[in-house]
Amino acid sequence: MFVSHNMGAIADLCPRCIHLTQGKIFSMGETKKIIEEYLSSNCLSGEIELTNWTIDRMGKGPLRVLSLSTKDADGNIRSKFKYGEKIIFNIIISGKKDTTCIIGLSIRNALGQVIFHFSNLDDNAELKLSKDRSVIQVVLEKIILNDGTYYVTVWLGDNLNILHDRVGNCLIFNVESSTQGKIISYGLVRIPAIWIVGE
Repeated sequence: MFVSHNMGAIADLCPRCIHLTQGKIFSMGETKKIIEEYLSSNCLSGEIELTNWTIDRMGKGPLRVLSLSTKDADGNIRSKFKYGEKIIFNIIISGKKDTTCIIGLSIRNALGQVIFHFSNLDDNAELKLSKDRSVIQVVLEKIILNDGTYYVTVWLGDNLNILHDRVGNCLIFNVESSTQGKIISYGLVRIPAIWIVGE
């Protein structure tokens, strides 16, 4: 028996699997189908209220993630984006005013592979809560992800890097190309390059 929240490992190791919810069997069957069902049941598109969320959550600190949403450049909540568009992850957290916190955000593909992981520590950005309920935004100026469905995990810690709250695979968003025809790209991301024709 293999128990995990790592969808990539489950897909690689298990031809069949069981989806447990609140300690009870929710469904069982072919791994690919169960993984899709699991990720869909955990992720609501565009915006998710997390105050009472219990699935794939850990940490009991006083800092808590209350909600998470994806927004476009105009501030509209959306779950579908085009390659190259701006995406804003809007995180509402609770905690004592003036508390310094550390926030991490991971983006996984449908197989559970981490494509990106962001932390304000990596960017040397100090985050101090402005109120007991604060909004933190993580802004990506251009989406470089290939076409597909992606899942967001968010975690929250204090300035001692002690985990207070972590909510896994709680939000889903999709990326698609807006170019004519379909671009076939085998990488996980697409980064624009400069192309030069020499003499």
